[in-house]
Amino acid sequence: MIEKQGELTANNFQELTNWLNLNLNYMDEKILTAEIQMISDGNFNPDLYPRDDNDLPINMFTHFEKPNEK
Repeated sequence: MIEKQGELTANNFQELTNWLNLNLNYMDEKILTAEIQMISDGNFNPDLYPRDDNDLPINMFTHFEKPNEK
């Protein structure tokens, strides 16, 4: 089954950008819905933890410390 949003062709860069954003948002919604369903079914238990807003994403890969649980 192929799922898509928007038109099949883009006549300019703005239409292409809009199409890409629309499809990425649609895919993100589908992934979120699947994760919620898997969590409620007990098949998915992500290890979530808070991080400082000023941490760069690369820091998560180079230096990882899990905060102390209180």
